[in-house]
Amino acid sequence: MLEHDNRTGAALVATLNGWFASGQNMARTASDLHVHVNTLYQRFDRIDRLLGRHWREPEAGLHLQLALRLHSLRTGQQ
Repeated sequence: MLEHDNRTGAALVATLNGWFASGQNMARTASDLHVHVNTLYQRFDRIDRLLGRHWREPEAGLHLQLALRLHSLRTGQQ
């Protein structure tokens, strides 16, 4: 997904970081990211295509959240 964002500027990593930071609240995530809720749905569809829908399951979501957190600590990016 990082490569996809670098190639396309899709901001999928920022979307997931916002999603997890908001407690997985769609309206709050949209507000925090300054995008329309429909934009989030489109981004989540892209994430599903890249990762498969299993990332939404609790354990896979936790692994993804930890990977994103480690990446941000390593690179200093949010």
